[in-house]
Amino acid sequence: LPKGAEDGDWKVLKRIDQSEVYEAVWQRLQCGEAIGIFPEGGSTDRTDLLPLKAGVTLMALGAMEKYAGLDVHIVAVGINYFHQHRFRSRVMVNFGPPIRVDRDLLPVYAASKREACGKLLSQVEEGMRAVTLLAPDFRTHVLFNTLRRLYTPPDVRLTSRQYLELHHRFRVGYAAVAEEPQIVELRSQIEEYLTQLSANSVTDKDVYKSQRVHGVHALALLLLRVLYVFPLWAVSLPG
Repeated sequence: LPKGAEDGDWKVLKRIDQSEVYEAVWQRLQCGEAIGIFPEGGSTDRTDLLPLKAGVTLMALGAMEKYAGLDVHIVAVGINYFHQHRFRSRVMVNFGPPIRVDRDLLPVYAASKREACGKLLSQVEEGMRAVTLLAPDFRTHVLFNTLRRLYTPPDVRLTSRQYLELHHRFRVGYAAVAEEPQIVELRSQIEEYLTQLSANSVTDKDVYKSQRVHGVHALALLLLRVLYVFPLWAVSLPG
């Protein structure tokens, strides 16, 4: 315990003065430059957004209040990892349309910063949700990914915009019908399908390819695999 803690004497961290930071940001925006900020204020492996911090709105509205005639736009950027716990995982970066900060918020900002920032932050969150792959929980996130793979023809390669749009439609549609018996049964079947894939160490593509393999081709593939395994077996023998 810190000194004096047993007597209830705790030290309180003073509020950090960020005025110099905001002044530097406003100056950059006035010069027509861009500022990158992570509005969640942290890194997480959750499948949904963390509550957004108000800093991005204070920067935008503060700059417009300080410099008359300045227009500030906010561009939501979604950073989506395919396998976020895997080293050098593929990542998909999506850019949303610019959000123009409404000048009508300036009088509100002058009277109540909290109210004005809250309104703008709602727009920013909406923009973030439009460019980020989200789900209520990890199980549902896996469900959406599986639905996408099964729905998309194996020979079709989706663009990042199509990938995001398909995921978004699954999320919105699923939220509306998640408790219906047919959907509950479908989810159970998909989870069983994923269990079978994992138990047999195969992927969706392997299942699709197996349906296209016929007699002679299958035999040739089996012999080729045996030829691969035999040298490894010989080397692994003791002595």
